[in-house]
Amino acid sequence: MNTNQNVIDPRALDMYTGGDADAAREIYAEFLHTCEVDLETARGARTAEVLCRAAHRIKGASHMIGAMPLREAADLVERHALRGDWQTAVAGLPGLEHAYRELSTALDALTAA
Repeated sequence: MNTNQNVIDPRALDMYTGGDADAAREIYAEFLHTCEVDLETARGARTAEVLCRAAHRIKGASHMIGAMPLREAADLVERHALRGDWQTAVAGLPGLEHAYRELSTALDALTAA
C-alpha cells in the first residue's frame, strides 16, 4: 500500500464521480478550499461550539472523500469540544493540522498523476 492510500482512499469518490478523474480533481480542490476555511475557523474559535462545528464539517467532508486520518483527527477535536473539554479539544488542533497537511500533499500527488 502506498503512502497516499494511508491518507486517502481514492476509490471513495467513485460513487459520486463514476471514476471520472476530472470530477474527482474538482471535488478535491473544493474540499481543500472548504477545509482551509474550516481550519481557519477552528484556529480562531473562542468557544467550544464554534470549534465543534468546524471540526464536524471537516469530519463529514473527510469521510465523503475517504480521508480517514483527517476524519479521525477532526472527530477527536469534535468529541472533546462537544463535552466542553476546551483544553483537550484545542490540544487536538495540531494533529488536525498535521493530518490536513498530509492529505493536501497526497492530493497534490494524486491529482498530478
